[in-house]
Amino acid sequence: MTNTPKNYREVVEILVDLGKMHWSLFEKCGYEEPDYRATIFLNIKSFLGDATVICNVLLNVEEGRISPEQYRTLFGLGDINKIQRMADNLSQFTRLSLVTLIHFQIENLFVNLLKVITPNSKLPRGYGKILKKLFKTITISDKEEKIKILMILQAIRNTLHSNGIHNNDPLTKTIDGYEFEFVKGKGVNCANWTSIPIVIKATSELIDEIIKAPEIKQISEKVLDQHIELEEY
Repeated sequence: MTNTPKNYREVVEILVDLGKMHWSLFEKCGYEEPDYRATIFLNIKSFLGDATVICNVLLNVEEGRISPEQYRTLFGLGDINKIQRMADNLSQFTRLSLVTLIHFQIENLFVNLLKVITPNSKLPRGYGKILKKLFKTITISDKEEKIKILMILQAIRNTLHSNGIHNNDPLTKTIDGYEFEFVKGKGVNCANWTSIPIVIKATSELIDEIIKAPEIKQISEKVLDQHIELEEY
């Protein structure tokens, strides 16, 4: 069972480890920049680095190296009593930004892969349909369970449109002992510093498996970022 971070020092350590993991995935992926099969990992690592910077600020406030007055000046706060609220908001903003930015990169990768391996086929609209079409074209085991993993970031991100409520089909998946559960009409409780790193790690490991599928490896040309798919749910 994955442990819940007790403080921002532990959050920073988790993010740093995730960044190292993505650098390793980039180095071992077998592709080179600007091939999207390689840059996907660098892009995610960059987002994780930005999140680490913000959490380092929160860590230094938490451990007293940035005084409340310095923190107030740094963020332009008029009321020193709002420091904790600002920290909570900044933490939430960072988590949800990670989810949104990483999900966009993943969807864009899959769209560009489909453009190359099915050049004469119309691209579906909607992330779920994109996933299903991609998985129909590649050789990979346990497709339904892996699609569930790849749907989690999107499910979290979609709740931004509905004040934290899941309004789509139900989804349940356990990863590393953590249960991600999305019930239609219910609030989502897996957008925290425990769950988000878990699903980012699992998602990126799965992307690494996808780009090593024989149908993807046989693409001789570079897969470039040429298309931004507008989502329609």
